[in-house]
Amino acid sequence: MTGLEAWGAVVLGPMPGGARSRLWRVEVEGRLCVARQVRAGEPSLRWLARLQAVATREGLCLAPMIPSRSGALTVGGWTVEPWLDGLPGNATDLGEVRHGLRRMHRATRVWPARPGLVRRLPLRLAAPAAQVSAVHGDVHAGNVLRLAGGSLALIDWEEARIGDPQLDLGFERDAAGRAAHAASEAAACWWVEPDRARAMARMVRLSGARPQRPSCIR
Repeated sequence: MTGLEAWGAVVLGPMPGGARSRLWRVEVEGRLCVARQVRAGEPSLRWLARLQAVATREGLCLAPMIPSRSGALTVGGWTVEPWLDGLPGNATDLGEVRHGLRRMHRATRVWPARPGLVRRLPLRLAAPAAQVSAVHGDVHAGNVLRLAGGSLALIDWEEARIGDPQLDLGFERDAAGRAAHAASEAAACWWVEPDRARAMARMVRLSGARPQRPSCIR
């Protein structure tokens, strides 16, 4: 697996999951880790590493990317992060995770767009700058782990970007909220899952609702 030698990784085998990326168990210097195949380039991952540092400072537990021996975050399309040993979370855990997310949102109100995510979408999604921040972008129970010590970890930060904080916190369940969520989903997967993105765009158009706080794409 070209690229993983940059960490001196020993490949143990594939992992389930990773809807938008391949995951492999690897061992780096005797430590169990996860290798993730990504499309993002080094500038995009540097942005993400900075966000993960802020999220950690604001009380969120996560698995930060491990630099390769050269200091690069990606080599050959791979990243490596620590393995977190825990049990899958559930819907009731999301409230606890969102406390840290709110603090992260407040700390990233004036952040630049993530490199590589400048897009032109067939939707009018621009929102006032005061309503956007850095977001995880894929918060659900499947991305939460209950660790052995009882703390919660939020994993899979691939979709992090500048957007509407409500994407992380849960849109209202009215028509406008559903339309705003669909708009954000379209923005998240326009390049990697174009069929899903088009379906979400159609949902927004057919709903007849104007998203009150749509996702901001810059």
